[in-house]
Amino acid sequence: MAEKIKAQFLSQKNKSILVPRNQILLPRKDRIEKYLEKGIKGSKIMRLLARDGILVSQSSFYRFINSSCQNYIRKKITVRLPETELGKYTQADFGYMGRVWDSSTSKLRKTYALILTLCHSRHMYVYITFSQNIREIIAGFEETWAYYFGGITAIVIIDNLKPAIKKADRYSPHINRQFLEYAQARGFIVDPTNTSHPRGKPIVERMVPYVRDNFFSGESFISKDDCQDRAIYWCTDIAGARIHGTTKLVPIKVFEEIEKDKLLPHPGDRYDIPYWAVCKVHPDHHIRFKNSLYSVPTRYIGKKVEVRGDSALVKIYHNGSVIKIHKRAAPGKRRTDFDDYPASLTPYALRNPSYQISQGYKRRQAIGAFMEEILSGPYSLTQAPECPENT
Repeated sequence: MAEKIKAQFLSQKNKSILVPRNQILLPRKDRIEKYLEKGIKGSKIMRLLARDGILVSQSSFYRFINSSCQNYIRKKITVRLPETELGKYTQADFGYMGRVWDSSTSKLRKTYALILTLCHSRHMYVYITFSQNIREIIAGFEETWAYYFGGITAIVIIDNLKPAIKKADRYSPHINRQFLEYAQARGFIVDPTNTSHPRGKPIVERMVPYVRDNFFSGESFISKDDCQDRAIYWCTDIAGARIHGTTKLVPIKVFEEIEKDKLLPHPGDRYDIPYWAVCKVHPDHHIRFKNSLYSVPTRYIGKKVEVRGDSALVKIYHNGSVIKIHKRAAPGKRRTDFDDYPASLTPYALRNPSYQISQGYKRRQAIGAFMEEILSGPYSLTQAPECPENT
């Protein structure tokens, strides 16, 4: 019985081999192309067809879609980009690497790499981070420009990362305000890629798996700092020293010999990464920003304002215009400009002794003289306490 079943199976198998693939697949071409348009992988399409009894070998299936499915053929077409100008372009992207021990939380944490690649030399820098927020993006760019490349490219082609690109659009992308400020301060243009066209930045798309597989995989890192130190070594002595598959040149040699001098100079100062927030003005004339209080004029009570704070100043905006600037206060402290209060409340807010004494004399001469006596000399409430500056 078993031999009979086996013979039937082999007979059916041999019959299927003799049937041309086009005879099997051409009647289902529209269905296959619809699957391909949806981005469904070939292996999954084969399983979907098999559920309906449509069986074909893997090699035959891929030969069919490579020769007959125009949508698939067009997607596979790529155009080699011309060589880019020296020092003009950098491409950037994030990629998930794995998990690294974080001593501050005593656990393994997801670890990412910001990869910046010079488009001409293909020399790159890898910045290791536990998070993908905008401050880490800027910190990674700064470390790359200031301490590794020693200069800045005129244009940065960046993937549509949500922290840096708030709204992706082919013609009018909405760039994160902090990142745009940073780009303007450092003098480079942000060029977001087309969301539906990942081949718009092919160098970095290939480098993410390269960094993960060639650098990170199989390694044991004792900390993020250890991972970063070894990433710098890898960028310089391994990735930088290899013969690049496309250029057939050594990236670090091309960088050092002809590209480095073409970069825009880095100013050398530390970029003060700001915080932005939307705050509501409370009835006491103050907003709360980074756990500190800052006053604004009476007319803004109850309204929402935008706040920008760096290590030195806090600027408060309403409808795009600056309405108040304060020195940065330490957490738990406050900055109050008493001119923000209504004129009728200013003497009360200032605890002004001259005002109190004059009010006493208006009541009776003796009351005024008594108040003048007790309020003479140093008066601790005549001004708001100074707040220590943040470092």
